Amino acid sequence: MVNILAGCNKSKPQIPQPKEQLPDLIATSLTVTYFSDTLIKYSYTIKNIGEARANMDGLTTADDDNLSVGACQTEDTISSVSDVPAGGTIVGSSPLGFLIPGQSRSGSFHFYFYNIDRAKYRYLKLIVDVKSSVKESYENNNTIFCKIN
Repeated sequence: MVNILAGCNKSKPQIPQPKEQLPDLIATSLTVTYFSDTLIKYSYTIKNIGEARANMDGLTTADDDNLSVGACQTEDTISSVSDVPAGGTIVGSSPLGFLIPGQSRSGSFHFYFYNIDRAKYRYLKLIVDVKSSVKESYENNNTIFCKIN
């Protein structure tokens, strides 16, 4: 008798794994509302374009892991080590709750600075979830730029 299955590798059929549904946070607007030699004020809007709600209270109930935004003044629209910090804030007062898919949240804040070359640092950069407290489906779309002057 001849074994016709000899040398054959039978494998189990591949069962597709369900895709994990995650939030995806983006900045949809950034506007400088006031700018002087020592003060910058701006407003922003963030949106959850993902498939799951984003817990804006972070991993724990402490304020330091709440969903936050951070800003820098920059020479151009490319991130670099020469960026100058321009403040940051949590996106509201704790407890923040959830940002459901399709929902937006707006806010504003200001930052005092000194000895900034206004001609050199012409852009403001805003980073959503600057502390990476929210696990997102796509982590590389959290930055927006606007021209300061």
